[in-house]
Amino acid sequence: AASLQVTGPGSVTAGVASTFIVTARDSFSNTATGYTGTVHFTSSDTTAVLPGDYTFTGPDAGTHTFTNQVTLKAAGAHTVTATDTVTPSINGSTGVTVNPAGAASFTVTASNYSPTAGNAISVTVTARDAFFNLATGYLGTVTFTSTDPLASLPSNYSFNAGDAGSHTFSLLVTLKTVGSRTVTATDTVTPSITGTTPNINVQPAAASSLQVTGLTSPITAGNLSGVTVTARDPYGNTAPGYTGTITFSSSDPQVSGPDLPLNYTFLAGDLGTRTFPNSVRLKTAGSQTVTATDTGTPSITGTSSGVTVNPAAAASLQVTGPASVTAGVASTFSVTARDSFSNTATGYTGTVHFTSSDTTAVLPG
Repeated sequence: AASLQVTGPGSVTAGVASTFIVTARDSFSNTATGYTGTVHFTSSDTTAVLPGDYTFTGPDAGTHTFTNQVTLKAAGAHTVTATDTVTPSINGSTGVTVNPAGAASFTVTASNYSPTAGNAISVTVTARDAFFNLATGYLGTVTFTSTDPLASLPSNYSFNAGDAGSHTFSLLVTLKTVGSRTVTATDTVTPSITGTTPNINVQPAAASSLQVTGLTSPITAGNLSGVTVTARDPYGNTAPGYTGTITFSSSDPQVSGPDLPLNYTFLAGDLGTRTFPNSVRLKTAGSQTVTATDTGTPSITGTSSGVTVNPAAAASLQVTGPASVTAGVASTFSVTARDSFSNTATGYTGTVHFTSSDTTAVLPG
């Protein structure tokens, strides 16, 4: 024997075992029927599964078939080589094209891993076989999901031959919720064929509204309450970069400047949220609100939920009745307990005594 001839299929599918034949040849290409050397297999596919070393025997008559003992996995053009373990010059190779197997998973990548909430990004879905080769023949339909409950995602898409296993969904993904989010693509028929992006860190957009919270409810008229103002982007995320100036107002007609926080300019250190402790004094009984508004951009505003204001303790009595009566004719008068803000003091249970500038008047007990 002067060389080894390796023959096998010219094309195989990744992961499928194939049969190869090794024939010892003399220098004139005759089968060297007396060859009893030991051969060792190698391949340019470093992931290949190959036969163990084999020592030819007399009955082989210089040719041995390795049935379903070669499994190539990496797609592309590769070689399978047999080499005599004692005389390395006795060797031979054959070329084989490895085609990808059917799709087993997706890789999903994004064009931007730190987008601003509401800004569209692109994602690319690539079908892979079990050995991570590009599954160029994939023709399935994919559907999209995301850990962002507000995400806008592409519609279902059926791959075509021209995609060759990979398709980019250009500017069709819009994430809106701040934080670490992912996008997943899944085959609609075979859910095990799926893939998810690496974490996408969604950043808040610019402030578009203010959220007013923290007011005490119910509260007694005249008592102080704190209030918290948070800048929000259009998707409800805190806008930590907000540095606008806000002013306060209220639905309570008795509230004046000293009853509300002074105008305030947010600082970078506020990170979009500021609490104003013991700064709001509501006075009119009923449901009242407090509003914060950006002084430069009035559309950036927000109003609290209704705060129930209960009357304070009675501070005075209001007596009402007819402005004119006839002497000696009985008339009806009403007495209402009022707190210091003119609210009806609904909890008043005091005892009242009547007097009149008419010393002859007949009055209630």
